[in-house]
Amino acid sequence: MACIYIIAGPPGIGKSTSGHEFIPENIDIWDADMIAQRYRHMGYTDYKDIGNMRFQQSVQRSLISGEDFAIELNLGFQSHYDYLRKVKSFNADNSIHIVLFYTEQIALCLERARRRHTAGLHLVQPETIHEMYAATFTLLRAHLKLVDRLTLVDVMTTGTPYICGGWSWPSTSLQLKEDAPRWASQLNEDLKAVSKQQIKRKPRGPRL
Repeated sequence: MACIYIIAGPPGIGKSTSGHEFIPENIDIWDADMIAQRYRHMGYTDYKDIGNMRFQQSVQRSLISGEDFAIELNLGFQSHYDYLRKVKSFNADNSIHIVLFYTEQIALCLERARRRHTAGLHLVQPETIHEMYAATFTLLRAHLKLVDRLTLVDVMTTGTPYICGGWSWPSTSLQLKEDAPRWASQLNEDLKAVSKQQIKRKPRGPRL
């Protein structure tokens, strides 16, 4: 059984910069945007399409290998959870561990995204950041049954990330640190209600 880590959070939150600090060392991290950027710098005009194809191939190889690996995925759109469900369905014995980056200050995400684009990396429009930021918890609540473990990472105004709480199935509440931010406390209340009603697991086994 493999553990698939999903490094998640709105654009500009610091997933690419700090995500590796919150997962085990020496496992592959697949990021479609970073793969696409490599092809962009090589001069390919269709770098996005090539990057997405290479990303899909890399994830497929990791799934076939049966080894632990990580995917960087915003989880701010329904399509992201559709993809996560597809990854999960490859082998129901695999576990999904979401490492969720979030912050009280969306301005932090907006400024980081602006600086990233200025440095020549991909552009994420402010409206998209606002949309993903606002939808993060609603989508997580709706798809909690896909998740086996959740680690909450708060990104403070200084930009320093730290683990402020966590959850694992079949618990009905988060384990929060005393200094957990308001967003984590609110998420805890939401998940308590959802987990009692929604988490109904089927027997696990490999896909036939």
